Amino acid sequence: MIAWPQPTTTTELRGFLGLTGYCRKFVKNYGIIAKPLTSLLKKKAFEWTEHATTAFEALKLAMISTPVLQLPNFQKQFVVETDACDSGIGAVLMQEDHPIAFLSKALSEAHRQLSIYEKEFLALLMAVDHWRSYLQRGEFIIKTDHHSLCYLKDQQLQSPLQKKAMARLMGLEFKIVYRQGLENHAADALSRCTPFKALYGHDPNLGALPAVEEDSPVAGVLTDRAAQIEKLKHHLTEAQNRMKIYADSKRTERSYEVGDKVLLKLQPYAQATVVNRPFPKLAYKFFGPYTILERIGNAAYRLELPVGRQVHNVFHVSQLKDYRSDYSPIFADLPNIPALDTLDTEPDKVLDRRLMKKGNAALPQVLIKWTNLPEDTATWEDWETLKARFPIVSSWGQATSSAGGPVTTDGTP
Repeated sequence: MIAWPQPTTTTELRGFLGLTGYCRKFVKNYGIIAKPLTSLLKKKAFEWTEHATTAFEALKLAMISTPVLQLPNFQKQFVVETDACDSGIGAVLMQEDHPIAFLSKALSEAHRQLSIYEKEFLALLMAVDHWRSYLQRGEFIIKTDHHSLCYLKDQQLQSPLQKKAMARLMGLEFKIVYRQGLENHAADALSRCTPFKALYGHDPNLGALPAVEEDSPVAGVLTDRAAQIEKLKHHLTEAQNRMKIYADSKRTERSYEVGDKVLLKLQPYAQATVVNRPFPKLAYKFFGPYTILERIGNAAYRLELPVGRQVHNVFHVSQLKDYRSDYSPIFADLPNIPALDTLDTEPDKVLDRRLMKKGNAALPQVLIKWTNLPEDTATWEDWETLKARFPIVSSWGQATSSAGGPVTTDGTP
């Protein structure tokens, strides 16, 4: 590493930084040291200067003198040491004064214009975000050389950066101490300050009210408030009861005894071992019947399922349905309907009349008993069609209407 030649092109410099970049986590302030070299990787910006030579030699020296890092012990307390300078920020994760990991980053031109206080904030945010998985396991210590950061929890946060930093630290247990070693006696007291107070400048209101004398003017206000709260609770209870009644109106009370037969609702693409369904999407929802073997609790039953099923045989009552045997008579033979066009028949008598709506018109129909056929085979026919087919049938004059009254013989119904 010491004998590495000085790069003469962008490609050679990129190869050197690529090799050293593998060990950047083990090199303290790697990003700050390598900043002059990484700036040369910009387009048409490669111009080797004395400043680049100094950074090149310093980076080679840092690579061969890296300290031996230890593995983290989660039974011990972690210490985060942050620092900031004009060109970059850095942090070290430590345990018992021995480094575990290094973290550094060079600052952009915009961030270099920030105050040292804001740069310390950036270092703190970077360290917490990067090592949160280590720090969230217990209380840790933040060491900083900026004395004002020790009062971070006690300050009223005004700037967006302060609020952002406190938001990142919420949920973590930590203490901030001055890095010079002077013990900060207020550290314990500051660690008890809530993030709410740090963000908003006052303690949170948890709903507790101080004791008030009965003759105090505030007592009347508190009494009215208590009455309004009770009234609100009463209305909420009534609303809940109305909702319950509405929901219960769509529910049915089901209760079965041992030995009853029920239908079981099965999932279409699961529980296939109970019933074979080649087309689950088009299958029935309920299957069975299955016999109830045991009642379990108030809403579960054990069923007698087929042998070889691979599902548990206890089901909630909502998955069951009453099984009712169908005793409707079944006839194997269908009644014979006579074909009127093949028989020598003609209208014999008009049994009844009616009007059928067709579009916007009323169409008269008559119930005709046919000759040579029993009366139960009478059919409804259109009046005009029937007269056109049988114009000289003598029965027209003899037909009677169910509404009463004579029937004319001039062809008018």
